[in-house]
Order: sequence, then structure tokens, then C-alpha cells
Amino acid sequence: MNRVHRKRERNRGRNEERVCLVAPAPASLKRRRLWKDIQTVGMIYRHREVNGVASDNGVASDEVSYFISSLPPKVRLHSKHIRSH
Repeated sequence: MNRVHRKRERNRGRNEERVCLVAPAPASLKRRRLWKDIQTVGMIYRHREVNGVASDNGVASDEVSYFISSLPPKVRLHSKHIRSH
């Protein structure tokens, strides 16, 4: 099962790459019952370039976010929800 999804987009002078990784929630988290119905743990990495990094006024940024979910560990489903959020 593929649990990594990469997406590259160009829009309005901005290049963006998103990499989404998901995995089934570990049994230890499920047993602790801290989060109701937890099924998935995941990470999203975002890299953005505005006006091209090589230009004098270019800007680049990187961001990493982590998440938990009650949805099944299907990477395209999570990638879609995160993008629209």
C-alpha cells in the first residue's frame, strides 16, 4: 500500500510541492484512548517558492505539520482534505 503522496503545482508565480505521509495509528495510542477513534497518524511537508528562488526578490519556505485522524490511512484522501482545509 502506497502511503506517500507528492503533488507539485504552479500558480500565480508560485511553485509549491506537498508531500503527505500517513501510517496506521500505533496500537499503543489506540489503547490509551486519548483520541476517540484514532486510525491514522501523518505528516505533511510543504515547500513554496515565490518569484523563483534564484531572483533577487525570490522567497522560499518550508513547513512540516503533523496530524492525527479518525479516517483510514489512505494517503490521497488525507492529501485532498489537507489541501482543501
